[in-house]
Amino acid sequence: MDLAETAQKTSLLTKKGYFERFFEIQSNLYSGMAAFEMLEREVYKVYGVNKYSSYYSFKTMKSRYLRSLQKK
Repeated sequence: MDLAETAQKTSLLTKKGYFERFFEIQSNLYSGMAAFEMLEREVYKVYGVNKYSSYYSFKTMKSRYLRSLQKK
């Protein structure tokens, strides 16, 4: 699947779409940081922007996202 197809299937700019793609990438890698960096490159190639400015801000939002899933 190329980047355009990924973007069509899942909006990488939405919280849900971004984290679904992150966990998909992470399942093939050992490091969360490596998956984050790969996904940020993908987002930049498709949209011309980065979703998160740093790994720290990403981790904060990932934690909030996972907590929101537990509440449902």
